[in-house]
Amino acid sequence: MTDATDYTGWKSAPLLELVRSLAVSVAAGNHDQADDLAAAARELNWRAHRRERQGPRADSGLPDVDLMRRVTFESGGFLAVPAGEIRRAMGTKSLAGFNLCSVPAELPDEDDVPVLLYNGLAVVGSLLGTIARGEDASGAYEAVEDLAVHRRPWPVEY
Repeated sequence: MTDATDYTGWKSAPLLELVRSLAVSVAAGNHDQADDLAAAARELNWRAHRRERQGPRADSGLPDVDLMRRVTFESGGFLAVPAGEIRRAMGTKSLAGFNLCSVPAELPDEDDVPVLLYNGLAVVGSLLGTIARGEDASGAYEAVEDLAVHRRPWPVEY
């Protein structure tokens, strides 16, 4: 995997469109863009949610838990990971059991192909998930746009 571009200087509206287009591209099989998608989604999610970035956690000795910790805590919720590494860490366990999802939605057969692994609870996660599953992403796009671009308050449901 390559070094990803630094997106901290980008304006939020073009960054949102870039995340959308990169997600479509990675979901379509352009796996070499997974690093850039992780970096762009991480920055956009931080703008939308404004949570404190967290550092590494101690090794638990459990490969599945350690992978989840790498994604959630060390990488801000978005990390490009080779498909084989995901399979080895998770075994027969579901990614969803660890609040993890991937773009593309199904892991490629080749072990060395990078995919985006992300925290399914992340704000940008809903956009990535709808794109990865081939669903209409307009509602998720608008929700992320409201939070990251227009700075509208987080929706409150009672």
